Amino acid sequence: MDAVILCGGFGRRMWPLTRERPKALLEVRGRPLIEHILDRLGGVEEIERVFISVNRKFDGQFRAWLSGYNSKKPLKLVVEPSMEEGEKLGSIGAWGFLIRQEGLERPLLSVSGDNFFDFDLKPFLDFYRKVGETAIGVFDVKEREEARKMGIVKMDSDGRIVGFEEKPEKPKGTLASTGIYVFPGEVLGMILKYLKQGENPDKAGFFLEWLHKTRPVFGFIFGGEWVDIGSTEAYKNLNSQG
Repeated sequence: MDAVILCGGFGRRMWPLTRERPKALLEVRGRPLIEHILDRLGGVEEIERVFISVNRKFDGQFRAWLSGYNSKKPLKLVVEPSMEEGEKLGSIGAWGFLIRQEGLERPLLSVSGDNFFDFDLKPFLDFYRKVGETAIGVFDVKEREEARKMGIVKMDSDGRIVGFEEKPEKPKGTLASTGIYVFPGEVLGMILKYLKQGENPDKAGFFLEWLHKTRPVFGFIFGGEWVDIGSTEAYKNLNSQG
């Protein structure tokens, strides 16, 4: 299994804090955010290598950080050609770029680079192996007001995803996508097909909404702590709790 951390965005909602520094390299509880994610990936035995998908603007900062980081897994930067917000590939576009550039064919675990979480990923991957299909990590944010800011999923009693809402004005539930996904190898080709058809390459939820109409997609509910660092306020609150 391969893994990728998506760090290709420009963090525009958090400017000026992230205007000249990538969100994944911001300090969270004394360490760069990306190191917390790598700690979780490092504990998963079946992950053989980790790709870090970055944009060209922040490539140098990631390389400088990587030169002093001692990783438990082989790491490789994959540099997207974008230099500014208007050129970014989006989450799905980043998957496609990585799949084509690295010739990926085996299962892929994807984690958003603006996630902070403290839970073990092994139960999630055990669930993925059990269902044998694409799996999404979800988290109950409890409050409808909070759900309005996120991608919300609806699941049936078997855990199968039966609906998606991207930042809904009136959420029908509070189960939010965490930006943690695992795709079987054959679904990687479907990502390329989706992009070739000219579909929206931005939010991951757009692809999953498209995928679940033709192939089962399942949700796994995480417990513990999870924070989507989507605003300066969320970032400051997270650090104040450390």
